Amino acid sequence: MRPRAAQARIGRRNRAGQAMVETIIALLFVLFAFLAVFQYADNLRAKLLLNYAAFRCARARTVGYNDYKLLKMVRLATMPAAGECLITDNSGSPLSTDGLRARMKTYLGCRFDGAARNVLDFDYWQNGRTPEPICRLSGNKLIVTTEQRRPQFFDVFTFFGGGQSVFSPDDDDRPTRNLHGEASIEAHYPGYLQ
Repeated sequence: MRPRAAQARIGRRNRAGQAMVETIIALLFVLFAFLAVFQYADNLRAKLLLNYAAFRCARARTVGYNDYKLLKMVRLATMPAAGECLITDNSGSPLSTDGLRARMKTYLGCRFDGAARNVLDFDYWQNGRTPEPICRLSGNKLIVTTEQRRPQFFDVFTFFGGGQSVFSPDDDDRPTRNLHGEASIEAHYPGYLQ
């Protein structure tokens, strides 16, 4: 009788270890799915903001704003997904929402990029990641396209391809993705701006 009881205890112990391994494997798949959904949601939010920025840029172009003002309009429209604000208030703490709103008008009034960057600057407006507007006429429509190179927190292809570290939010050379936004509006401005 003793050998059977000992075998039963050993069998239970082996099954407990098997359940732990299966749980770890299942949790890894759940974590991977969560990170993929999180990255997709972040990219979707940025794409919606790029579409909104393209629409604001098209409206601004129809009333005669110059290219530099259009760039600043697009930057402000994508501000909610622009990363960390690099400008601080007088005490050295990050700007509050009211502080950001108060600086928007001053930012739009700046004539040079150096002065504008002292008023408002964000992490994703650096290193070629600024959303760029492209305006073109097609018949009587003005079509505006905005494009932004956004860093990816979790890149599936790098994760499976064995590339560089994918969990480095402070790294400037992490994987990026080009996102596009587009809007069109009737173009009446060429007739009255000439």
